[in-house]
Amino acid sequence: MLERRTRILTFTLIGLVTGFVLLSVFVSYFPESHIDLEFSESVQKYRMPMLDVLMKLVSYPGYAWISVTMTAVIAVMSLAFKHKKEALFTMLTLLQAWLAPL
Repeated sequence: MLERRTRILTFTLIGLVTGFVLLSVFVSYFPESHIDLEFSESVQKYRMPMLDVLMKLVSYPGYAWISVTMTAVIAVMSLAFKHKKEALFTMLTLLQAWLAPL
């Protein structure tokens, strides 16, 4: 059973990493595709208050003070549940985000 879970996790991680790399390569070669511009224009053509609210909700965690707060809360929760390595890695991620602009 453990071997099966390990295999599933491995394939899932390999699939996610491969998908991310392929998407990154695609975007670097085709930064502005016709499909993307056409989709954006068709969505912006309609006035939908619910879509505006949805987009604000999706964008909200991306603001700096929210993302830092969420990362710190997750690290503290990891410590509370005795996951010391996860808390350390989460805080290192937060530290990296602060050092990246330098």
